[in-house]
Amino acid sequence: MSSKKRILVVDDEEQLRWMVKVSLENGGYEVIAAESGVKALEEAGKSKFDLFILDIMMPGLSGWDTLARLRELPSSKNTPVLMLSAKSTLTDVEQSLELGANDYVTKPFDVHTLNDKIKRLVGLSDSLPS
Repeated sequence: MSSKKRILVVDDEEQLRWMVKVSLENGGYEVIAAESGVKALEEAGKSKFDLFILDIMMPGLSGWDTLARLRELPSSKNTPVLMLSAKSTLTDVEQSLELGANDYVTKPFDVHTLNDKIKRLVGLSDSLPS
């Protein structure tokens, strides 16, 4: 079994999904990418992740709806979640945190800031009950 930390990146923008995936893989993470909230929930139902990165504005199931559903699944209820969104108001951030997100990054984002937050959140997953 791989000792790499597993991250699920969920964004409907293919280019952004690819960029984040490649950056994280270069950082030593195992990354699964999903283009929708529905696909994210399918992946979360199949296997365990150390971190979810969710966009908010996606067709069909929004990132907030996806987050709420992830929090209902026994396998992901305690998994750290980082919201990565162009929505940047304080209300958007507060709503994300109230729904159970652990952190928030606005697009466009600084890669170093994103990577620092990811490292901290993946470290959090080490101390959570499995």
